[in-house]
Amino acid sequence: MTDPGIGTQIATSTVDQIYIRGRSLVDDLMGSTDFTSMVFFHLRGRLPTEGEKAVVNACLVGVMEHGLTPSSIAARLIYSSSPKRCRRPSPVDCSGPAAPSLG
Repeated sequence: MTDPGIGTQIATSTVDQIYIRGRSLVDDLMGSTDFTSMVFFHLRGRLPTEGEKAVVNACLVGVMEHGLTPSSIAARLIYSSSPKRCRRPSPVDCSGPAAPSLG
């Protein structure tokens, strides 16, 4: 019986192998690639330069401050783009055409 394999454009698998962007997960990546480089490789299809790795690592550290939940990431991005617009909501803030928006 022929193994048709299962996969996407990023990763494929057979009965005995998993490939990510054409490289064997077990033989080529595990044990020789750190987590930050693997995130970059998964997204870009190549291993990062030292400078790119430092930037991705700094971003991952910054995101971990509030965890990796979508709501915490969205809230952090919204706040960082307009901190003066974010405040405790009141019934007045949330009603009528004069209600503030983040747009």
